[in-house]
Amino acid sequence: MKIKPGANYDDLSDEMKRACIVAENVFMDYDYLLVLTSGRDGVHKHQSLHDDGNAGDFRTRQIRDEIRERIAADIRRELGKDFDVILEADHLHIEFDPKEKTR
Repeated sequence: MKIKPGANYDDLSDEMKRACIVAENVFMDYDYLLVLTSGRDGVHKHQSLHDDGNAGDFRTRQIRDEIRERIAADIRRELGKDFDVILEADHLHIEFDPKEKTR
């Protein structure tokens, strides 16, 4: 994984660091390098999970649309229900957002 200058990987939660490993493996399966463009840095929406180290943004501009969708789906499947994997126009957003267990 490459980290964009200024992006903060060190302050990510352990869950997000695991998500980075999963994302990196999926990106490698498609012969792409994973680039973290934002962790616990930058300006994000109010109450963003970035602020707590529970979200990361990853570069996708170098990837064709149909491949981006497959990569996102693979990461979503690997990480499971406690992570949101959102394909934005210019990046992939992954956040650790545990869902409450239902009885």
